[in-house]
Amino acid sequence: MSEDFKINGKSFDFSQVSKNGVKKDKSIEDNKAMNLIFDKYNTTKDDKLDSKELAQMLANVKKYDSDSNKEISDKEFEAMATDLNKGADENSKLKAEDLKSFYSHVLELGNSDTEKVAVADVVKDDKPAEDENKTFTYTVQMDESFTGIIKRSLQAKGIENPTAEQIQEAKDKFKENNPDTVKTAKNGVEFLLVGAEVKLEGELENKNNSQEQIDAWAAKYGKGAAAKTGGSTQTTGAQAEESQGSNVDKKAKDAGYRNTWGDGIYYDEKKKVHMAYNEETGEFEEVPHLKYVGKDGSRRYETKVADGSIISQTTDKDGNETGIQARNSEGKAYLNKEYAAKKLGLRTTYNGNVYYSESKKMHYRWNEKTHTYVPLPDVKQMNKDGTYYDTKGQKKKFE
Repeated sequence: MSEDFKINGKSFDFSQVSKNGVKKDKSIEDNKAMNLIFDKYNTTKDDKLDSKELAQMLANVKKYDSDSNKEISDKEFEAMATDLNKGADENSKLKAEDLKSFYSHVLELGNSDTEKVAVADVVKDDKPAEDENKTFTYTVQMDESFTGIIKRSLQAKGIENPTAEQIQEAKDKFKENNPDTVKTAKNGVEFLLVGAEVKLEGELENKNNSQEQIDAWAAKYGKGAAAKTGGSTQTTGAQAEESQGSNVDKKAKDAGYRNTWGDGIYYDEKKKVHMAYNEETGEFEEVPHLKYVGKDGSRRYETKVADGSIISQTTDKDGNETGIQARNSEGKAYLNKEYAAKKLGLRTTYNGNVYYSESKKMHYRWNEKTHTYVPLPDVKQMNKDGTYYDTKGQKKKFE
């Protein structure tokens, strides 16, 4: 039985979707707004909306049919745009007209596929995935490390000895499920606030003792410590911090770590990894992906991806990104800028040397000498003539 909805003056059957999916065509690629909307639904990041993603798209559209007349009005599209624009920067905000054009275009492309599949069947097949995404509430206890909690969560899911890759993947998923919960110390170590209530994919015993843990943490660090109920803010007092900081070098030496040029960063010669002191747990922890610390305090991080290639990121001493580079499995930089951009997940812009990262919301410029993409934090929007608008709204040209 069909379920016709009217969008932009034309009716579309929402009871079925293209079995083969809808690929990102030139009309979408050349339109910034349509590109952004497409990427929101393209969870597999393969430049194609498969049947599951199309079904999810239709379900989302139907939610905005507030008067249940099976027609998405301009007012309802405006409500949709308002919700989608929450948290977006000015360069990524969408208009109701953008949404109307996108949905009608994608649905037209879907109609051209003679093979269809019922949305009900797609949703039914996708039920197990919903169970996989189930989370459990957990209260962070004092002296627990972020990595330790993730390991225990994975073990609760049946992964007895999780690998470094599995731990990192679980950490990334944790950050998606718990926005703004993971904090980063000055030395680069990630940690969770004591007493914070978080969502885990593996079920651990939840003691539900947030305030008790916050009070215990404050008592441990003395009168100088301050903690707000709910774990939203915790800071170590000057006296406790100074006392603790003065002993870190000694603790590192006792543990067999040597100093580096980075503030609070040490090196474990045996394991060949960089370590940093976690003030929350009182333990040294490995700094994920850190490979090199320069004399000026700059750092280079390297991450291996599934195909064996390496993504390299450099930062200054304050942690500000200074460049990203794609390398092969032997550590040699890719020389072709288009190929390197693809490896780094960057898309083209109107300027042949400037690319854009959807995930970081950052423009990058190709450096031919170093074969590195350099971040352009001042660039807000690229224009068709190759010029750009900066963060102050001024139109400029590249030198």
